[in-house]
Amino acid sequence: MSTIWKERRIELLGEGFRSNDLLRNLQTIPGKSGGSLIANPVAPSAANYIFPLPNTEISTNKLLLQ
Repeated sequence: MSTIWKERRIELLGEGFRSNDLLRNLQTIPGKSGGSLIANPVAPSAANYIFPLPNTEISTNKLLLQ
């Protein structure tokens, strides 16, 4: 199975699928550095691992319960 994921990473390099694959497989999201900001890696057990719903979705969908 790891061979399949490795081939997928190679084939889709630069396409923007890496984060979705990490979330799907409950793997740690690596930290990114750019300019003066350095983000720490996010573990699957962290509260900010799953992104919150957008405010536009919350305000327009009256059936949504939080």
